Amino acid sequence: MKLTGSMTVHVSHYSTDELIESFDVEAREFGLEETGVRNYDGEKGYRGLYIYFNQEYGFDVLVELEEMNHRITEFDLSIRNDNGVCRIAVDTDYLTAHPSSSDYEDDEWF
Repeated sequence: MKLTGSMTVHVSHYSTDELIESFDVEAREFGLEETGVRNYDGEKGYRGLYIYFNQEYGFDVLVELEEMNHRITEFDLSIRNDNGVCRIAVDTDYLTAHPSSSDYEDDEWF
């Protein structure tokens, strides 16, 4: 599976909601942290976890994907904001997940 496109990040002051900065993050800036095949009663599903780290504002964006039969069945995005100083919002309209075209190989995620 593969991420393409981009997302827009909006950083605001935590107490006033005043916009500090907006910037785009390209899909290639996400690192693939973990992948694996899971067995769901004989059906194999492929899962991947992509992470974008932002050191300047102290937040991470996690994208967890799952595909079955070479179709994306789950696309979950979450934000970890550890600094408590600013609010983080993302617009993911242009961030797209594409399924793999290869066979799923067995591994330890059963």
